Amino acid sequence: MLDNLETSESALDTVAGAYSAEAVDTSAQPKTFVTFDISGQTFGVEVSFVREILDHIEIARVPNTRPEINGIIDIRNESVPIMDIGSQLGMHHLETGTETRIIIFEIRTDDEARPIGILADRVRDVTQIPTTEIEAPPEAIGGIGNGSVLSGLARHDDLLIALLDIETILSSNSGYY
Repeated sequence: MLDNLETSESALDTVAGAYSAEAVDTSAQPKTFVTFDISGQTFGVEVSFVREILDHIEIARVPNTRPEINGIIDIRNESVPIMDIGSQLGMHHLETGTETRIIIFEIRTDDEARPIGILADRVRDVTQIPTTEIEAPPEAIGGIGNGSVLSGLARHDDLLIALLDIETILSSNSGYY
């Protein structure tokens, strides 16, 4: 009876190995992005960094802050800085309208998750983009600090989506958080 148990365990190991993460080709798996517009350009950020999306609310201005910080908002008794990411990308934010949203990201710094928000002229969608539709950004495109702000470019649903490396833009290493 023990011999049958050992054989069964061996068979299970073989079957489990066939379905293990090593055996699954993840290179063709789609990635999920929140897509949004700033100054007429569509951007995308991996949804895993997005904590929440809010309707536009009043942003409290804070004296003596860096120019790229619009101010802070209060979310459930938590003060969250709002960054003008458009100016950091060399773009100007359009006038606040009915479609303006605040996207709150959680960025890990020093083993701590910190919230920071950005203004978007509008949020388009949460969409899956196959990795085969994502291409590396051209080398000629510069970035903030030492790294590029783009993780890639995607052509999806007749749009050119600039995929942002939100960690590079908002992390303490870039000097913006």
